[in-house]
Amino acid sequence: MIILRFPAVQWLHYSKAKKGFPGRELTSAGPIGKLRGSFEGVSRLANTKSAEKAARQSTVHRARNDALTSQLRSAIRKATLALKAGKHTEAATALDEATPVIDSMVNKGIIHRNKAARHKSRLTKQVRALAK
Repeated sequence: MIILRFPAVQWLHYSKAKKGFPGRELTSAGPIGKLRGSFEGVSRLANTKSAEKAARQSTVHRARNDALTSQLRSAIRKATLALKAGKHTEAATALDEATPVIDSMVNKGIIHRNKAARHKSRLTKQVRALAK
């Protein structure tokens, strides 16, 4: 038996399995997957109030950043798909719609300004090449 100790969790006991070591299931706290990411039922992982607040803020910020990153990728994907389809007018329109989205992500700190410039430059170059 292996005993692991996590800071804010009770002692967890692993039992040996037939295939692999350590075992696939915990004898006291359900499947092993619950160990990754979050500890359910644990009141706090942070040791100070400021650390608790930082943890709350990072959760909110991460959710916001994920949503904004998805919005950015969708705008770029729309332009890229129009380019691959060979539709110049749709590609140009998608590029015009994607440009302010890319710029706003730079202002919000989601992507670096050089990455934004690279995206805009490459898309513009492809749209112009499609026009010829």
